[in-house]
Amino acid sequence: MSSGRRQRGRPKLRWEDGVMEDARKWGERNWRNAARNTDSWQKLLNKALAQKGLLCDDDDDDLINPLALEMVI
Repeated sequence: MSSGRRQRGRPKLRWEDGVMEDARKWGERNWRNAARNTDSWQKLLNKALAQKGLLCDDDDDDLINPLALEMVI
C-alpha cells in the first residue's frame, strides 16, 4: 500500500542503468547494438565474466551467474 508520499533520496537504479554503466566501463558505448551483434555481445560477456566481484541485482552476496548472461542474448 502507498502512503501517498515518495521515498526520500535518489530513485533506485534500474537493471538497464547498471548494464549501461558496466558496458561503458568495458569500452562499449551502445550495449543494445552489441546485444544485437552476437560477436560483440560475446566479447562484452567475456569482459564481464573476467571481472571479480561482479554482483547480480538480486542479492549482494551472490556472484553473477554466467548462464543468466547467456539467456539475455
